[in-house]
Amino acid sequence: MEKLPKLDWKIGMDGLWCFSNVSLHTLTHATSDLGNWFNGKIGLYLEVLANPKINANLVPNRV
Repeated sequence: MEKLPKLDWKIGMDGLWCFSNVSLHTLTHATSDLGNWFNGKIGLYLEVLANPKINANLVPNRV
């Protein structure tokens, strides 16, 4: 059985906080990867907008 991360609950000035044993480095790395992926997608989309072709389909048809 997979071991779940340990959660610690702390009561502070701003209310109830939950701290996991997931490191800040792990979260930062994951959000950086997501940001890089999203920026790449936006860059490709803007490139297509800047160089339009006849019958360009920016949103592919899904059947």
